[in-house]
Amino acid sequence: MLFVLVSVVLTLLGSLVSVEAGNSTCDRKCLLQLLTIYTDALQAKNTTAIPVDPSVRITNNGAVTTLGNGMVWNTPGTLRLPYRHAVVDEVSGAATIQATVTNYTENSLVGVPTNATANDTVWWFYSLRLKVNNSLITEIEELAGDTVFPGAPPASSLLWPDRIWDTLIPSDEQATREQLQSVANDYFSTVTGTIQWQDAPFHPECNRLEDADLTTNGLLFGGGCGTEFINPSARWNVTNRRFYVMDPVRGVVVAVAMFTPPTPATVIMEQFKIENGLIRHVEAFYDLEGQAAGSGWESS
Repeated sequence: MLFVLVSVVLTLLGSLVSVEAGNSTCDRKCLLQLLTIYTDALQAKNTTAIPVDPSVRITNNGAVTTLGNGMVWNTPGTLRLPYRHAVVDEVSGAATIQATVTNYTENSLVGVPTNATANDTVWWFYSLRLKVNNSLITEIEELAGDTVFPGAPPASSLLWPDRIWDTLIPSDEQATREQLQSVANDYFSTVTGTIQWQDAPFHPECNRLEDADLTTNGLLFGGGCGTEFINPSARWNVTNRRFYVMDPVRGVVVAVAMFTPPTPATVIMEQFKIENGLIRHVEAFYDLEGQAAGSGWESS
């Protein structure tokens, strides 16, 4: 009987992963600097400065790859990252960033495009997760997509992240790491329909931005953060839930999960701003066209 109970518990926990692996030498500054090194290397298309562990594991949209060989890396031309939102966690050794990446250029101050209509002009929505141990990168997970919702603003409309991400939570209102993860996990359970919208932990100011588009309280997506999922057609299966950043001081969580049919299967990185135990803001970057066979990190 005890064996059966243990098996059931392990099964229930199997799709939810909290990353608390030891990170002995890389503090917040170190993690941010590693993100700078990585994104600068992406712009230069030169991986030699990236301090990776010999056993580093790398995926791109769920597919295992090698350093410098993701879709964004193979974009022709000089790359720029105009929009950048970095979030790190020195406890877990996680360093994450959501950015836009483009090879679009102009040849004068009056804005004359040099490749605006060329076939190789691309704007990517780009998410990056690094796992760091002893100041070496042991895991790299990249997500990228170049498709927008019909009628949505282009990726170029994103200029800088909302400053709400940098606001500090008063010490007497800070949640624990475990509480922050639980709130973010409840969001995924609301997406699946296992938690009803009225029972979900949403702040009255909650909105969600997905690939530059406001997908709550907008013209195309009229529902709120919870009421959108009243419609069964708006629900997804959310598996392989992995929680990498839990920041009590800023009330920020970064998680990655696998979203599967009825929409094309895709891997999504979501950033949550949580205040008073309620989700105030959500930002998600991913490939709208999907079709990923898996996240590549099902056993992590």
